[in-house]
Amino acid sequence: MARDGQERDRESGMVSAELAVSLVTLLLVLAMVLGAVRAGMDRAASVSVAGAIAREAARGGVASAVWQDLRDGLPAGSSMALWRDGAMVTATVSVPVRVGLASVVLPDRMSVRAVARMEDP
Repeated sequence: MARDGQERDRESGMVSAELAVSLVTLLLVLAMVLGAVRAGMDRAASVSVAGAIAREAARGGVASAVWQDLRDGLPAGSSMALWRDGAMVTATVSVPVRVGLASVVLPDRMSVRAVARMEDP
């Protein structure tokens, strides 16, 4: 009888250890998934901002004013570049990746480009 009680106590300790390991693993996976979702949201916002800048520049407007208005929706440290090549305008928006644990598999910065054709005056 005493032996059965000792085995039960030992098995109970094993279950606690397994539960602790599985909870830590679950939290790590959750942190990576949430980081990837955040990176996706930042990328979507970057695509929108780059498109707006390229369209404004193609119309002959002030692209820097659009950047000033829209950069608040992007992470701190974001940057924008704009260049013209013939009849095309390209806007590139680069944002830092803020993902914590997911930075192991994602780059430090993400860049997106939007291209628009210059409009005739």
